[in-house]
Amino acid sequence: IAASIEYPAGTVTQVLFSGSASVSIASGTAQQVSDALIISIPKGAQYWIHTYQSSASGVLTFTSSLSSAALGDAALLGASDGTASTAWMATANYGGGSFGPYAVIAQTNLPAIAVAGDSRCCNATGTASVTNYGGSISPSVGPFLPVLDLSRGSQSAANWVSGGADKRLTYLAYVSHVVIELGINDVIALAEAPAILASRQSIRTMALAVNPSLKFFETTLEPISTSTDSWATLTNQTTHGRNNRRVTFNEQVRAGNVGFEGYFELADRLESSRNSGKWKTPSMVEAAITTDGTHAISVGYALQDGAVEPRRFVRG
Repeated sequence: IAASIEYPAGTVTQVLFSGSASVSIASGTAQQVSDALIISIPKGAQYWIHTYQSSASGVLTFTSSLSSAALGDAALLGASDGTASTAWMATANYGGGSFGPYAVIAQTNLPAIAVAGDSRCCNATGTASVTNYGGSISPSVGPFLPVLDLSRGSQSAANWVSGGADKRLTYLAYVSHVVIELGINDVIALAEAPAILASRQSIRTMALAVNPSLKFFETTLEPISTSTDSWATLTNQTTHGRNNRRVTFNEQVRAGNVGFEGYFELADRLESSRNSGKWKTPSMVEAAITTDGTHAISVGYALQDGAVEPRRFVRG
């Protein structure tokens, strides 16, 4: 692979790997970190990442079934030296897989936040918010602090513990805080509240092995329901059959768990009343906030903006 950073427009700086303009990545390797680049990019400024790859077999991928070109999930195809772009490649054209090395690790004195979550975090049914971030957590954090969203659709806390996120765990070396949102897919898979809480604790233990200075927050879980009128009314909603497990879990999160700095209340922003298991309806907010009873849509995600408070992330 080869890569370069363009900033400001028209000024392209080659990325080097131990002094070389390219590097090979072995099959199964999570990352190759380049030499540091001395480029100062102001907060909010637009920059470009040029990449090139040549693979004897297979492809270099970052698997994300929920990519969005509108959220920057696209790449610039580059020449063999990784410096001359030719055209944008929207990752959606490749079944949602993001191709090429283009993650940027920037040096900062600010707290840096990683999100361990599922499809609700990675914007399964929403679009970019006014802040150009999607999902239930990043829009609250991204405009103010660096955020690395490691969420993936259908992810469960148990799957993280069993090795389903081993590659993503390595990136926790570059952040100061982790927000763990995982849990709703565990509920769906019949897990009881104590088991989900134990999985979150195991994720914390695994993360500390990568970065002993990490601090942790967790979140409550939003509802799941079905509806016979597209979630227009509460009467025609039916709560999920395992809502009692979600309620028990949320109450324990609210009571506080060992090793966590605190929690963020995501459920109350979308639930008709605490622990009801039903989504707020247009009579309570401006419009229906879900179309499938599991994920919020854009107007629902908007209700969660600010639920995660950046001021609570403190270094040291």
